[in-house]
Amino acid sequence: MYPYGNQRVRKFVDFVNARTQPYDDNGHGSHVAGIIAGNGYDSKDEEKAGIAPAASLVSLKVLDANGQGTIGNLIAALNWVAVNAKTYNIRVVNMSVGAQVRESYWTDPLTLAAKAVTDRGVTVVTAAGNFGKNAAGHLQWGGITAPGNAPWVLTVGASSTMGTLTRKDDTMGAYSSSGPTAVDFGAKPDLVAPGTGTISLAVPGSTFYATKAQYLVNGDRPLGSIPYLTLTGTSMAAPVVSGTVALMLQANPALTPNLIKAILQYTAQVYPGYSALRQGAGFLNTLGAVRLAKFYATAGPGDRMPVQKTWSRQIIWGNHRLTGGVIKPTANAWATSVVWGAARTFMTEGDNIVWGTMAADFDNIVWGTSLDFDNIVWGTSLDFDNIVWGTALDDNIVWGTDCGGADCANVVWGTADLLDNIVWGTADLLDNIVWGTSLDLANIVWGTSADADVTWGSDTPDAEVFPPEDPGPPPDVSLEFGDIVVPTTVSPLPVGVL
Repeated sequence: MYPYGNQRVRKFVDFVNARTQPYDDNGHGSHVAGIIAGNGYDSKDEEKAGIAPAASLVSLKVLDANGQGTIGNLIAALNWVAVNAKTYNIRVVNMSVGAQVRESYWTDPLTLAAKAVTDRGVTVVTAAGNFGKNAAGHLQWGGITAPGNAPWVLTVGASSTMGTLTRKDDTMGAYSSSGPTAVDFGAKPDLVAPGTGTISLAVPGSTFYATKAQYLVNGDRPLGSIPYLTLTGTSMAAPVVSGTVALMLQANPALTPNLIKAILQYTAQVYPGYSALRQGAGFLNTLGAVRLAKFYATAGPGDRMPVQKTWSRQIIWGNHRLTGGVIKPTANAWATSVVWGAARTFMTEGDNIVWGTMAADFDNIVWGTSLDFDNIVWGTSLDFDNIVWGTALDDNIVWGTDCGGADCANVVWGTADLLDNIVWGTADLLDNIVWGTSLDLANIVWGTSADADVTWGSDTPDAEVFPPEDPGPPPDVSLEFGDIVVPTTVSPLPVGVL
């Protein structure tokens, strides 16, 4: 985007240095913007264009030249969006930044600022964070960063395409943060998207341009500077989803943030070997999401929904997995007034209960009551085989306490008989163990500063914000992208104090 002119930047607001002319002294923001809406001008056949190259951009600068900032700046930027969304027709916000989770999303000013934006019909997409591994290289749980811990935002983890065009060899990025969330113990991420070895815009004169020279990529036009840069991280995955949301809204402007999340999850592809706390509802399927969004905008009576074999046909509503049905796009669940995962909308007593109704035969209808079929979200009033989640056996619990300690066999990670891998155990001493047992505290994800691998602790400033990027690809993997090979020895850029 910079320094090649403003192009499609409709507005620039600087919350760091109060400058009025657009600039990017760090380089992270322009790389993210290019993934969303770059036009690929300097690449052959525009092969390095962004996901939604016709989208307009509003640039809000919240980090300094070193990629550091304050939570106050993030909140100020979100408040600006809430006030100006209609003026600039802002429909999606990308947040490739994160902060440590210190309190419930119901009281955190950052997550509440994001909610104020979502309540205005703007979809907030945020990076999950790069805390998928501990210092020893082992998988760890609970590394989701704020505001990605909130249910009203769309939280994106990172996958790897392995440098190929086929989806068959795609894998999870080992660095990508896993759920559950700290404090509230919510199921996250919502889904994952490509974030490994991503080529996007470079900014001459920026910090990234100087410190990551080995990852600069030449373009196909004669220029005085190198136009592209390769980075890895959930910061790169989030804008892939943001660009997809822009295309969905182009196809169907009536979509709400909740319905957008539902469509993205429903059309995602589930990969074997990864729990919902790693991959969410699955790997992003941009084409499928746009097709389903368009279908809901144009379908007439009798039209068949364009379901594809690879679609997950599931959503994760709160901490439950909803499978086997179809999304009703007009249901109350998708209203901007409804918090994703809530048990009811609190509109009318007895109405809009997520599961369980006044009639025993309708126990597994997702939304609505036996007297109000218009509010059923999943399945139809004539087909009760499309139950949304589980029975007394808790078959579809993703994460949480619904099993009540009686039947936890289908909790996302581990079983009551395999205590080494319990995420949220039933034994009193294991209640807060994320990884390992009560005798193995080295891999606890959250705790105090005394724990060796704490993702967030109790001894750091509470105003640190970091851009989660560039942890490097998994060990022993070379990722080929055309004529460039990303080496396996990527040195991570310091991303601020946690």
